[in-house]
Amino acid sequence: MSTGSNRWRLQPDRLAEAIDTWMALGPTTADRERVHEFLMDLVVDPLSRGVEDGDSGIFTGMAGPHIAVMYVPEPRTRVIVVALIAYT
Repeated sequence: MSTGSNRWRLQPDRLAEAIDTWMALGPTTADRERVHEFLMDLVVDPLSRGVEDGDSGIFTGMAGPHIAVMYVPEPRTRVIVVALIAYT
């Protein structure tokens, strides 16, 4: 993971809500670690960590087998809004 100033930031309130919703599903420790690693990599280069849905600006990346993370990177502010973490 990069520690340089090029990193993006995760929008904290929305991230907390997405994590709380996902945690209610009872993820395993291994799945929690996969999501954590995905999020740490996401701030390095969100545009390459997922696939954009057309030209919508909404990306979906896979944090592990059957774990999807839906997010919206905002290039102007370099903020990532995590909308959803869910099992597929």
